[in-house]
Amino acid sequence: MIILLFISACHNNECSTGENGCCKPDVMIPEIESLNFHYREKINIVHIDSHLEPDITDRFKVKNNPTTFIFDKKGGVKHILDYYYSAGEIMNKIQEMEEG
Repeated sequence: MIILLFISACHNNECSTGENGCCKPDVMIPEIESLNFHYREKINIVHIDSHLEPDITDRFKVKNNPTTFIFDKKGGVKHILDYYYSAGEIMNKIQEMEEG
């Protein structure tokens, strides 16, 4: 199974609704949820709140918000996606991995 690690600064439920002038990390939450819904048999998605888990953020040397890591089936990082990516763009990266 491919693992997608999504690290963002979203730390409340308002961000997924688009309220309070949400920023790009918050806007990406529905994209991640869409991936989870459509590809749950293929992708394991882990969402980390960078405010609540700074040790993980430090471990992966996250500099941008959000950052999405795509790991292959062996646990190696294959893609690091900084900032906003749509569900379609993320799936394209995963398909590239599977083909190559």
